[in-house]
Amino acid sequence: MSTNQSFLANKLSLDDINFSINKNPDLFVKNFFQMQISWMTGGYKIFRDLDKYLIIVHLINKTFSTYNKYFLNFSFEKFYSNENIEVEKISIINIVKELNLSKETSRRKLNELSQEGFITRKSKKITINNKAFTYQKPNETLKNLCKLLKIVSEKLQKNEELNSFSTHDFEEKIKKNYTRYWNAFLNFQISYMVSGKKFFGDYETFMCIGICALNQSFNLINKQNHKAENISDIADSLAQLEISKGLNPTTISDLTGIPRATVIRKLQVLLRKKFLNKNEKNLFNLSSPQKNSQAYNLLKNRFYHHQLQIRNLITEILNYTKV
Repeated sequence: MSTNQSFLANKLSLDDINFSINKNPDLFVKNFFQMQISWMTGGYKIFRDLDKYLIIVHLINKTFSTYNKYFLNFSFEKFYSNENIEVEKISIINIVKELNLSKETSRRKLNELSQEGFITRKSKKITINNKAFTYQKPNETLKNLCKLLKIVSEKLQKNEELNSFSTHDFEEKIKKNYTRYWNAFLNFQISYMVSGKKFFGDYETFMCIGICALNQSFNLINKQNHKAENISDIADSLAQLEISKGLNPTTISDLTGIPRATVIRKLQVLLRKKFLNKNEKNLFNLSSPQKNSQAYNLLKNRFYHHQLQIRNLITEILNYTKV
């Protein structure tokens, strides 16, 4: 059998990935939430503004897409050794469409990034400066993604080579072919973030409910007599925990970096929309179908939509890794 035929015969499908994840859905979801919250809070604590962070991410990803278009591939070390990177011609309209920003907001955020030294603008040409690389360098996110890949790969039935991969093996593989892998990752991340902002109204509200979801996933894993194989619907299992200690506004503020006063305002929005519940101790939990089935179903549908996206990304990355 030729190399190409061998690869096609062993190519992983979404069904293969789902079968593996469904053996430990609680662990997978907890690590997914952990990766996403770490990525969001990391950007927020540096920029205090996720719109500006997403513009930097968009510009870097635009560069990765250009590399892929011309069959160029750079390692992690090689890419971050650059003093600056000139972005292929880009217009405000590109940013408006991709990040769901108004023209006025896009211009203002670009001007702020320029004044802060993250980018240099000259007419329609944008150069990403080394300062932006330093802050965007995804060391922790890369490790968190590799933990997800390890959780999935060790339960795969189709590929013995990937079964034995450690998180370090995945990290080294991605770093060697960094711009190729990270283009796929950032495509997912931008889509995930922008849809979250559209759904919840702003990034701070998205982060507040995200940290509550992460807390709930920890509570599920730590639940007494918990068995992953008994989970038929991970969303229902998260929402219907009989006892789940919630988070208070101060803890959410400490974990996300969002000012406590802002956290309180955003939690009130989530309460009004029935996406969160609050108990007598002022602790916040995810909405449950018993409390408000309509709000819960909205959250559940959104959750499974993005679970499909992350699982497609993992399928793509694991098939890259096999090549």
